[in-house]
Amino acid sequence: MNLIPSVNIIQSFLGSLLALLFAGLVWFIKSAYEKHKRTSLAIAKFERGYVENIAHLDQYIALIRIWIQAIENKQKYAAPPFSILSIDNESHLYLGDMRLVNLLIKTNFKQKGLNDDISSMHSFYEKNFSYFLDKKISMEQWHSSNEELLPTLKKMTKEIPEIQSSLIQQVAYLRLSGRALFHSIFNYIQVLNVNIWPRVTNKKINQETMAIKKEREFELK
Repeated sequence: MNLIPSVNIIQSFLGSLLALLFAGLVWFIKSAYEKHKRTSLAIAKFERGYVENIAHLDQYIALIRIWIQAIENKQKYAAPPFSILSIDNESHLYLGDMRLVNLLIKTNFKQKGLNDDISSMHSFYEKNFSYFLDKKISMEQWHSSNEELLPTLKKMTKEIPEIQSSLIQQVAYLRLSGRALFHSIFNYIQVLNVNIWPRVTNKKINQETMAIKKEREFELK
């Protein structure tokens, strides 16, 4: 009985099986790495957006107080426009931590509500002021419509710090999640990509700046 064909078939089968296993391993590692990158990027985007929004909300409180004072003094509200809060409703899909995701969705909902409320109130205020200038409503009617805004504006000065508090807590959560991701196999592997020399320092930047200026001076001669 000739066993050579059978041995060749077995070897071919084992070779194909090993190739499939290797391809599967490569796919698994690549998928895990892509997920790691998406999660890291999502955490970074949320942290940056929330830190910016915390600062914007400080501005909100200051501007709303100016607005309240203007209404109480029966003056025109004249201040810079409110910044629009940055709301990311997509990146949380890549986080994986459902507790964090639920917190972010809840806070985003509050931020969107605040954006919408500020926008509609300011639009209502400006429209009525335009009517007053066009003499479509009297000064008394204009002051009366402004005073209708006061309870909501005063309520906002109490609600905004609560939103800020939520943002601060979630920035802390995001930073801890980012640190946990940093201590992973993929991040340790990336150490191989670190540039060893030369280090970028202020001294070297100044030296390069002077060299570029000299090159420009030579070219302009």
